Amino acid sequence: MILKNISQQRIIAPQLQVAENFVDRLLGMMGKKAFPEGYALWIKKCNSVQTTFMHMPIDVIFLDRSQKVQKLIWNMKPWRFSPFVWSADSVVEIPSGRIEKDSIKLGDILNVES
Repeated sequence: MILKNISQQRIIAPQLQVAENFVDRLLGMMGKKAFPEGYALWIKKCNSVQTTFMHMPIDVIFLDRSQKVQKLIWNMKPWRFSPFVWSADSVVEIPSGRIEKDSIKLGDILNVES
């Protein structure tokens, strides 16, 4: 799967993993040493994240049901907890620095393609 920013016509991640079940959502990127190149994790049915047991900072994108960006967190360090984003329906975790590099902004619309 591929994650695109429709608003800016950019590919954010050519390798998107989807976490839909409880175990995948709970584990997320825990225990991973680094993000593989071009990788992102889309956590469905989620409105907050934590970075316990992570070894690297991440950027976090909160999306509503229509995949519109509701909140952005840059460089979230290990062992932190995000706020609850009540308007969010899912979260995308990407390598730290990608929000800025890809110029992702509040209100952008993201899309998942296979």
